[in-house]
Amino acid sequence: GSGAIGTWLSGSSSNNLSNFVIATNGSSAYGVYTYEYEDAYDTYNSFFNKLSNFDIHTNGASATGAYLFYASSNNLTNFNISTNGSSANGIYLGLSTTTNNLSNFNISTIGSSANGVYLSTASSNKLANFNISTYGASANGVNLSSSSSNNLSNFVIATNGSTATGAYLTGSYKNNLSNFIIATNGPTA
Repeated sequence: GSGAIGTWLSGSSSNNLSNFVIATNGSSAYGVYTYEYEDAYDTYNSFFNKLSNFDIHTNGASATGAYLFYASSNNLTNFNISTNGSSANGIYLGLSTTTNNLSNFNISTIGSSANGVYLSTASSNKLANFNISTYGASANGVNLSSSSSNNLSNFVIATNGSTATGAYLTGSYKNNLSNFIIATNGPTA
């Protein structure tokens, strides 16, 4: 249903999660969701977690395969993610999301404004070995917004839709993108 979460890490650290198959059906749902934990004394990020071998399928608008928020120094590897719905991102790295390592991702999105990878105010993360396909207007392969000092390497991106850009950066600085292969199909893409 709407807002459903397959796996939720809240202020959690040093966990090992492997071999997960997750399917969500509903808007604003998440395959993997990390967020801060607050108590009367402090706020706690999620860090030093290891997630590997995940198959995630979401069906619904604004759903996200893997959503990292207030997360640092986590390691995610071997993910297959497919999303179906407008504004449904493959992965999203948001506020206070730093020094995470993500590698070996296959991502497919279907829907307008459904980005393969979306970084918003994220910094100093490393993403490597990504294969991304998007189908929909303004569905970018990689979208960096107000993000800095991230390192993205070895990306193969195919976008299909009007104004769907392979790699789109806005208000971002000191990021390093290398070894990208991009194919776009659509007007003004």
